[in-house]
Amino acid sequence: DLRDTLPSTLAASRELGAEVVVFDNASGDGSRRVAESVTGVRVHAGRVNGVYAHGVNRLFELTDGDDLLLLKPDVWLADL
Repeated sequence: DLRDTLPSTLAASRELGAEVVVFDNASGDGSRRVAESVTGVRVHAGRVNGVYAHGVNRLFELTDGDDLLLLKPDVWLADL
């Protein structure tokens, strides 16, 4: 659940000087609401529930960093 895993992602991002961006594919599972409730997370909402690749392509368009790390909502990042 994103509510449980997002804190470890934020902690790791701070240590790396990275930004956390959540793209919600209009999933209807409440993940957008969860991400919007967390300070330090930039949220983009899609209009349609598209395939995973659509969300990835949108993230590439919406971010300007040199690298992009894609994490599914059930990924826990260990302390660095």
